[in-house]
Amino acid sequence: VCEPPNNQLSKFDGTLFWRGQKYPLDNDKLLLRGCILRNTKWCYGVVIFAGRDTKLMQNSGKTVFKRTSIDRLLNFIILGIVFFLLSMCLFCTVACGIWETMIGQYFRLYL
Repeated sequence: VCEPPNNQLSKFDGTLFWRGQKYPLDNDKLLLRGCILRNTKWCYGVVIFAGRDTKLMQNSGKTVFKRTSIDRLLNFIILGIVFFLLSMCLFCTVACGIWETMIGQYFRLYL
């Protein structure tokens, strides 16, 4: 009998009933998933929770996407190209407006 699965690594309460005797289970008698037991000739073990219900699996957060330096460089270059193209469009729009007001009015007769 033990507590339901949770993500608190520092707390565990339970009781093992075996052959008519009660054995208390706490954090000192618990090995988490992935632990290695060494320098021991024998050991009895009981699996309490498995799969997604283990404390370590519930305590793990979302994985962070790791970007390489090439990805960061390419993103920086692409943003630089976009800003350069936007500034060129703005410059050409202003230059076309100035040319239309100063010189382009003489060419309207041909249109």
